[in-house]
Amino acid sequence: MLVGLSMHAVSTQSQVMNIEQKTRLESFLRQTEGAPPPVFVGRTEVLEDLALSAGQVWQSTGTGGHGAAKSTRILHGAPGAGKSSILSEILNISLARADDHSAARVVLVSSSLLEEDLSIVLELLLDAGRAKQREWIETARNIWKGGKQDIRSVRVAGTGLDLGQYKIEGIGALARKIPGEKWERPVLLAIDEAQNLPPDRNSPHGLVLRALHDGDTGLPITLVLAGLGDTKSRIADMGLTRISPTQQHSIGGFPVEETTEFMVGSCAYFGIDLSDATKQEIDRLARNCDGWPRHLHHSLQALGIEALKVGGNLGEANWDNIHMEAANRRDGYYMDQYSGKMRDAKNMTIGVMAELDHNPGRAEIKKLMKSLHSLDAETYCFPPFMNADSFFDHLLHQGALQDMGDDCFACPIPSFRTYLLKQA
Repeated sequence: MLVGLSMHAVSTQSQVMNIEQKTRLESFLRQTEGAPPPVFVGRTEVLEDLALSAGQVWQSTGTGGHGAAKSTRILHGAPGAGKSSILSEILNISLARADDHSAARVVLVSSSLLEEDLSIVLELLLDAGRAKQREWIETARNIWKGGKQDIRSVRVAGTGLDLGQYKIEGIGALARKIPGEKWERPVLLAIDEAQNLPPDRNSPHGLVLRALHDGDTGLPITLVLAGLGDTKSRIADMGLTRISPTQQHSIGGFPVEETTEFMVGSCAYFGIDLSDATKQEIDRLARNCDGWPRHLHHSLQALGIEALKVGGNLGEANWDNIHMEAANRRDGYYMDQYSGKMRDAKNMTIGVMAELDHNPGRAEIKKLMKSLHSLDAETYCFPPFMNADSFFDHLLHQGALQDMGDDCFACPIPSFRTYLLKQA
């Protein structure tokens, strides 16, 4: 974890927002969805496993025979769970570990880039594999500066190659250009929004992903695939199978202590006062978030709007405005997640949410849907052109359901489940 503050440590001294902190806060308030958080907390188990995955495909510098079968990692969860933040964090960690020759380099791309221009991804992998550390850090910072990808406008440094002609051959061409013994570091190919990958296993990108997953390339590259709740089924459709449950991470909310850590660390970062007089309101603001990262982001923005007005001195803040703004942003999030298909099948959605505690398994939920539909097809209808299987996948995609492991599905945000049940 990057933040190690406690509420007690910060509350002993009132803080005054300086010019730099004010600029940071103004920039944060302009952020769009998917931008990295101001501070990163938690996810220790996930980060440790991603580091382990790099070690599984790496022998040592100057040796061949890299690679390992089925070392792929999957991060899945509802929108706003913080999957993209984890990918940004592993990139930051990789850039900070300049002196560790076993530390992985991270190539972070979107699923759309992998599909549309595989040659750029191959170039990035090529440079990550053979560049000296100083050269790679300069390249990576140019491309992923400030958490914003600028891949297409930055020429990959030092390759001097046009891999376009190798687009179909893919990873085999890469292995011929830079064999395993010439790699400087292991590489994590991290793909965001992986649920959008077309399931064509014989497409150029499909062949590359399968070859990396099967570990038969001799290259020290492992896959990290991050996406929504239906990502696992999409990956399986592409032929990436037999991924251990320990390598599949269901990304959910923070526990109470990490929620506090996030709010305290963020306020310190922005120079927002956290005196004893404001602690109770900060606690209440955090409790209403259910530990959900996107809610915490919205609540922090609501707090930041008011903090700017009072120069960081929350003793002068209008807390009614802060709580109202945070609540409005939470409701907006739920309205976005409550899709048109879920509205078309409102009673079916409510029925699933109402019985979820008693029917948590995949087969049980689908059986419940079919039973409700058979009982009253007009009241418990499916969306047009959908059935129990496809509607189940849609609920996963929208974050109404999440795979918690051991064939147990739950609504990852308790207040979202309450919101859906209120639609009755």
